[in-house]
This record gives sequence, C-alpha cells and structure tokens, in this order.
Amino acid sequence: MARKAFIWFGILFLLADGFYSFVQFYETPIDGDLSGGVVPAQDVRPILRDPFGVSTWSEGARYPNPNRFFSHAVLYTWFHSVPFVFQTFTSPIHSLYFSAALFKWLVQLGLILVMGSFIRDRNSKRSGFPGLIFAALLIVPLFQSEGYRTYMGIIDPAITYVFFYAFPILLLLIWFRLILSLINSAEPPGSPRFLLIILLACISALSGPLNPGVMLIILFIYAIQRIRKKDFRFTGREWLLTACAFLALYSLFVGQFNSVSQAKSLIEIYAGLPTGLFNILTRKPGFLFLFAAILLNFVILRKHHSAFRDSKYIALFILLYILLLPLGGYRDYRPYTIRYDSFIPVTVCLMYLYTAGTFRVWNSLSARTRKFYVACPLAMLLIFSMADLHSGNGYRCERDALIKIRESRDRVVVLENNCPVLSWEIVSDRRWNNLNSKMLQQLGITVEKKEFYHQTDKHGTYQNLSRE
Repeated sequence: MARKAFIWFGILFLLADGFYSFVQFYETPIDGDLSGGVVPAQDVRPILRDPFGVSTWSEGARYPNPNRFFSHAVLYTWFHSVPFVFQTFTSPIHSLYFSAALFKWLVQLGLILVMGSFIRDRNSKRSGFPGLIFAALLIVPLFQSEGYRTYMGIIDPAITYVFFYAFPILLLLIWFRLILSLINSAEPPGSPRFLLIILLACISALSGPLNPGVMLIILFIYAIQRIRKKDFRFTGREWLLTACAFLALYSLFVGQFNSVSQAKSLIEIYAGLPTGLFNILTRKPGFLFLFAAILLNFVILRKHHSAFRDSKYIALFILLYILLLPLGGYRDYRPYTIRYDSFIPVTVCLMYLYTAGTFRVWNSLSARTRKFYVACPLAMLLIFSMADLHSGNGYRCERDALIKIRESRDRVVVLENNCPVLSWEIVSDRRWNNLNSKMLQQLGITVEKKEFYHQTDKHGTYQNLSRE
C-alpha cells in the first residue's frame, strides 16, 4: 500500500513539476542570438553548408564555430517547422514562445530520464518503474530555471544556448550510456548498437563546444581503467572507441579554424580560473547544499566500499575537465572561463554523486532508520523547489512589444517599453534589428518585414539572459 502511494505521489509531483517548468520556459524572453540561427545570419550559412568543416582545412575558409553543425542544423530545423505546428491553434507570437519552451522541456525531460535510468541501474539491484520514479524525484529539484540557475543551471534561459549546451550534453549522456552497455556485452562489430554509437559520437562531437573535450576525457579514463586491469586486448569494441576518439579529435582540429579569437593569453585565462571556480561555488548556496548532501551520504556509506566505485573516476573527470577548460572555454562574456554553462558537465557529475549516493543509502538502511534519513532528500527537494520560484516580467514586456510590432501599420515601429526585445540589450538603432525583423516575417509574426527600435536607450528592467 505504501509503495503504491509513493509511486502515485511521485508521478503527481513529477507531472506538477513538469507543468511548472514548461510555464517557466514559456514565460522567458527570447535571447539576442536566436534570429542569427533562424534567418540565418551571414556567418552561420557556411556552417550549414559544410557539416564537417572540410573547407576550413582544405580551402582555408574562416568563420565562427565551424565544428558545431548539428547544433545549428537542429536549431534552424526546429524553428522552421515547430512554430507553424503551434500556429494551427494559437497566434504566431505565442507559437514562438511555445516552440522555445517545448524544446527546453523535452531536453530537460530527456536529461531526467537518461540520468534517472542510469542511476537506478547502476545503484540498485532492483530496477523497474518505482526506481526510476525515485531517481527522478531526487534529480528534478536540482534543475534550476530561476533561483540558483546563474551558478548551477543546466537549461539555459536563452533558447539558443540550449541547442549548444544542454542538448549536446543530452546526446553525450545517451552516447555514454550506450558505451557502458556495450562494455558489458559481447556484441560483434556491425551490430545496431555499434552503428548507433558511431552516429551519436559524430553528432555529439560536431555539436556543442563542450562535447569533444568531454568525450576525450571519458575515453582517456576508460583507457586508464583498462591499463590498471592490465587488459591490453584490442577487440572490435576498442576499435569503435578509437573511432569515437578520432571524431572528437577531428572536431577539436576543425575548431582551431574558428574565426572568433580569444583576447587573452593562455596564462591570463588560467590565472582567472580560481576566481571563476570560487564565484560559482560560493555566490549562491546551491552547490553548498549539494556538497553537504553528498558528504552526508559518503559518511553514511563509509563502510560500503562498493558504493564508491564510480566516485574516483568522477573525481578524476572533474579535475581533468576543470584543468583543460581554459584551452577552449574562454569567452569575453565568461571572463573567468568557469560559468554555469561551461560548468554543466561538472554539475551533472555532482548531481549524479548526490542522487546515486542517496539511492544507495536508502537501499542500505533499515525501514526504521529511513524515517530519520528521509529528512535529507526532503530538505533538498524543499530548498531547491522554493529557490526556483518564477517571475515572467521580462516575457510579458517583450510579448507586448511584439504585439505592437505585429499590429502596427507602420513599416518602422518605435518601441517605448523598457526591456530588450529579441535582443541582449535595448537597441536604439533599427539597423541592429535587421535579423530580428527578418525572423519575425519568416515565422509569420509580421506579414511584411518591419523594422523596430527603442526611442531612447534605456536600461532594461531585467538582467541579460546569458551574459551575466
């Protein structure tokens, strides 16, 4: 009876949280880079024409981010199709926000399901639906769209960056899950799983900026593990992993032809790394709560050495990732290199340590002791849920501006509201909105191309979405 009650409570909570997350995603302003990927901008077109960036090394072509074709292609395809589906039952303006919200929601759901099933299978002798519900209940509150988002967020408020960070990480986790299942099987080369792993490796390596490095670190740790076991066999599985490593290295090679160069020297970037790490871990208490819960689980499980089988490899991954991040993670809007978006792989690892530890503690305690321990996961659920309270003020301001642009009879519309519109900041020169005007026409929000700008260059009423 209690088991059924728990399952129904879990399902209802997850449904409520999913609905709440969708509202949060829907009531988020559109970032200033979306139109460049949708129209697309002049510097995005070479990426879409050359999926593997061959022209960079064969013809000497130079353009931004030549090794991120699949992120750009999925973004372009999504916004050239999904908004028109929504327009069959809602207005073109609402269809833009619905489309952005749906993609964020699907990526978050995918991450929860992949991480939840992985945690359940790795840390419990009993699998099945109840275990997945329990794992999901532990993970869900850690996905922050408000409260602690600026330091431990995974789903970026800027829809463009979801295509380049959270979505590629989801692909990478699926790839990693398949790799682990392959290691424990005896499938011959050419099996469907082999082919799927290669396909995902190719897509992942040529997607977000973090994936190639993360793939190489994972494969490097696997090689260390093999060496420690003195297992030097080179079977079809090892050939497959070598091919995955080659794809990741190729992506990094093509990325060297990026036309966007960094303004700082490598020494300056490394010098700023401790500041970035200190800021992200201390400015808000989200990570401190997470570390405290992880530490509590470690103390309880200190006599169960098998419970720490993954921890040492995760610690090595985090160390290598942070040390290697300055080699490609610096941007002018990330002056200390480490920021919530570049820190996503570490955040995912810490989420795993907490959730897996809680799973193992719960399975190791007696029914009587669980009554006391349950206060820890309940406190985490309450703290992170309360921190994630939502305000949609920026969305309403931008939506009202889009309504004015759509309904105006003028070809040039002057805006007087005090917030950015499809931009990172308020724009007082209509030429800067050229791509935005084209995107509004492509999405059917305006029948003809309408230019728009703000009458005065005021300060926005909400912070920039991803340039904090």
